[in-house]
Amino acid sequence: MPPRTPRHARTPSPFARRAVPGLAALLFLALLTSALPAAPALAAKAEDMGAAVTGGKVSADLRYRYERVDRADFGPEAEAGTLRTRLGYRTGDLGGSNVFIEFENVVTLGPDDYDSTTNGRTAYPLVADPEGTEVNQVYLERRLAGGIRLRAGRQRIVLDNARFVGNVGWRQNEQTFDAVSLVDDHAPGVLFSYTYLWNVNRVTGADAAHDSHLIHLVRASPGGGAISLYGYLLDAEADPAGASATYGARYAGVYPQEDGRVVLTLEYANQGAYRGSGLGSNDYRLAEIGAVHRHTTAKVAYEVLGGDGTDAFQTPLATLHAFDGWADVFGTTPPAGLTDLAATLAVTARGTEIRGVYHAFGADRGGTGYGTEWDVRLEKRAGAHTFGAAWAAYAADGFGVDTDKLWVYTQASF
Repeated sequence: MPPRTPRHARTPSPFARRAVPGLAALLFLALLTSALPAAPALAAKAEDMGAAVTGGKVSADLRYRYERVDRADFGPEAEAGTLRTRLGYRTGDLGGSNVFIEFENVVTLGPDDYDSTTNGRTAYPLVADPEGTEVNQVYLERRLAGGIRLRAGRQRIVLDNARFVGNVGWRQNEQTFDAVSLVDDHAPGVLFSYTYLWNVNRVTGADAAHDSHLIHLVRASPGGGAISLYGYLLDAEADPAGASATYGARYAGVYPQEDGRVVLTLEYANQGAYRGSGLGSNDYRLAEIGAVHRHTTAKVAYEVLGGDGTDAFQTPLATLHAFDGWADVFGTTPPAGLTDLAATLAVTARGTEIRGVYHAFGADRGGTGYGTEWDVRLEKRAGAHTFGAAWAAYAADGFGVDTDKLWVYTQASF
């Protein structure tokens, strides 16, 4: 496989990085200008604008979580008690537009013996929930004729099941994106979106400058299934050698049965070099089948992230905690790739769910076993409130170290 192209020799981006902030400002200004034809009328009727602003909607979300991490390569265990608070406000309609702003604060409340990535307590295992306050989301949204929605600013983006693009909602400080996005849903059963992305606001509070494009199309069938086609062209300033182009298709089908349904998910994607990065070509494959009978769900899935020994299929914008084990051992795909044979059993009754998952991990290249993991969660939902406890136990056998994690949490959303 040819070596990766040095950064100075890479094919220049159509958008020079130094121009990205200016481009973003121009895109935001263009969207704002498109929302202003009614401005003279609004100025003449200030009370209408006042009503739109004061008649908006306030949102609030609080989540307290205790997390304990025991890793075989650390002496002490990590213990973290953190409170996440979000406060948001969406204006009423402003001539076909609205503005949304949301603040987020994370503080330690209780145990603080953990490495948050920013507190310097590296003698303890990692719990990536640093303290801090930030603007989590702030965007201008404009509805155009024909069902097209334009959104410019910092925003939450989740595509399909968040396997490739998501908000990492499990962490206290979620991942959001500085972007301009277009969503077209005017055709029944069809949803098309395009996003130009210039910055990722990571869960650690750090910024990651990007010059990336997300293209996504979903076609839902009358029978309950959906087909997704996508292209993700990712170029992060901090990792030009890792710039990648991912193209794929996903089918998620639901087949009603007496007292239940059968679910089937099939997905394939290929990831390769982008803008001369020199990455090798690797595939992603997923096959999942399951059955839902009244209150019980059982599923078996086999997932492969290909690796050639040097490069592997990576998902840097994914909601990783939801995949490949809750112990988060595989945040980065190993060079030899990753296979995950997973079995899930869940029972739900009266707003309470008990879920258990077993994983058997291995290498895509060479077939080496990596380890196994058990995940168990008990969660109760009552109106706006959620109460839960979860446990993950990874037993290493060729990759990583034995890792146990425990969570107890409560959340309220309004």
